[in-house]
Parts: sequence; structure tokens; C-alpha cells
Amino acid sequence: MHAFLQRLAPPSVTLSVEVLSTSHPVLVDYRHPAVQAASDAFTAAFDNPATFTIDGGTLPIAATFQTYLCAPLIITGFGLPDDNLHAPNEKIALPCLFGGSEMVARYLAELAAIASSAAMARAFSTTIKPSCSRNGVRGRT
Repeated sequence: MHAFLQRLAPPSVTLSVEVLSTSHPVLVDYRHPAVQAASDAFTAAFDNPATFTIDGGTLPIAATFQTYLCAPLIITGFGLPDDNLHAPNEKIALPCLFGGSEMVARYLAELAAIASSAAMARAFSTTIKPSCSRNGVRGRT
């Protein structure tokens, strides 16, 4: 990035770039049963289906969780475009707060149903990704 910006900068500009932090990318398979459970919970709580997106963000811990926990991540929000996230005047509409709370409760119930399902238990135990290992011990996803 620094070399790219340096090429674009006119000769009268001095450019300085300082990398404050980096993190590895995370990509979660939307077809995973745990992700589908979250989608079902969204649909029930908000009367609209969840929208799956590929998006950028700064959650360095996400890659660490995915690597060490060997589990899919559900990264979601319950806000509106004008919520001014992380700004001094950040807000959340009460329907989003209540709907988000309901979604989380429904999601936990969906996960419990998945865990108790014999068919899903077999699916979880046989789906092992070689890339999801730590200290030679493979995790289940």
C-alpha cells in the first residue's frame, strides 16, 4: 500500500505511512449449520431474512477465534445505516435493540437444537478441516 500511495503522490508531497496493526482475514461458510441457525433466528426476530455479505472490518480477534476454537464465527449487527457507529453521537433504535436481543435468544435455542440432533451431531463430528488445527490436534467445525 505504501509503494502504491508513493507512486500516486506528486513530487511536492511527502508521504509517511505507519502500520499500527494487522490481522488475518476471516471467511465463514454461510452454508454451515451454525450460520444457518443464526439466519433462521434473524428471520424469526425481524420478520426478514438475514443478508449475507462479504465485508471488511477490523476484528483481529476473529481470525484467532477461528483458528483456535475451530468454529464458525457469527459476526452480525443490529443497527441502522444512520447509527453513527463508534461516533460520539452513536445510537441504536429500540426496535433494533429488542429485535437483536430476541435474535440472540432464538439463536442460542437453535444451537441447542442442533447440538441435540443426532444427525447434526454426526455431521459435526465428521466435518474436520485440516487447516483447523492447533498443536497437532484437529478441531471440529
